Amino acid sequence: MPRLLMGRRAARLAFLPGQYVFPGGRVEIGDFGSSGRMTLPAPTRERLMAATASGFTERRAIAIARAAVRETFEEVGVRVGSLGDGDMAEGVSSLAPVARAITPPGHIRRFDTRFFCVSADSVVAPQSFVMRADDEFDHVDWFPLDRLDTLDLPGITRHVLADIDTRLRDGSWRDTSRAMPFYRTRHGRPVREMI
Repeated sequence: MPRLLMGRRAARLAFLPGQYVFPGGRVEIGDFGSSGRMTLPAPTRERLMAATASGFTERRAIAIARAAVRETFEEVGVRVGSLGDGDMAEGVSSLAPVARAITPPGHIRRFDTRFFCVSADSVVAPQSFVMRADDEFDHVDWFPLDRLDTLDLPGITRHVLADIDTRLRDGSWRDTSRAMPFYRTRHGRPVREMI
C-alpha cells in the first residue's frame, strides 16, 4: 500500500497548530538562484503556470518546485535528489504537480500552494527527523492511505488526499500532463476547477 509523508505542525504555531500537513513552505529568494539555468518538463511547466497572472514566469514556476524540494529537506530531512544545483534539477524534474489551492479570505495566513507527488525512488539519503534544520513539525511519519482518516487534517489536505488517492488508484499520479484540481474561493463560494 502506498504511504505518504506527513508531519504534525507544532502546537505553538499560529497557522494550523497540531494538524497534519504535507511538508512545504514559501518560496525564498534563494529558490530563484540558478533557476535561469534550469528547465521544467513541458507538462509540469504547464500545470504550474496554468491559471496564473500574466507576470507569472517559468522562472517563478521553477522557484516553486525548488522550494518544494528545499522545504521537504529542511522540515523533515528527506532529500528529493540532493541539494547541489545539478541534483536539485533532478529533484525538481521528478516532481508531479497534483493540486493547487489558495487559502480562502479571512484565514490568519493565506497561501497560493502547489501540491506535488514524487516517488520514493527519487529520495536519496534521508536524514534523521531529529537532525533536520527546521522545528515546524513535532512528528513526521510515512502514513498508509487507509490510516490518514484518523489524523487531524485541514479540510484542504483531505481534498488533496482524495485527489491523490484517485490518481494512485488509476495509476496517473506521475502523469504531469494530467489536469490538476485548483481549489479557491470565488464570490464567497468554494470552487474546484481543473487546470
